[in-house]
Amino acid sequence: MTVSKKIRNNIEGGLWTGYGNPEDDYVAVAFETAGPTGEVYVVSYHHGLNSAFARDSFSTLEELEAHMRKVGPDLRRWHVQ
Repeated sequence: MTVSKKIRNNIEGGLWTGYGNPEDDYVAVAFETAGPTGEVYVVSYHHGLNSAFARDSFSTLEELEAHMRKVGPDLRRWHVQ
């Protein structure tokens, strides 16, 4: 699978989307971070502006994109931070 240009070009700064019921104010944030063995890609889950209550880690951009599409299938709704 070829990684979306939007993800490839913006993952360093992070991408976010709302998910679930809009009135509940849940947000998922995808970003790149350094891990002990190199780059790690993360999706963290937040309620409003609170700290993350959960997170998923991935070793490749392909895995990250597949998960992002499960959370918010329309990549146009993932916004650059």
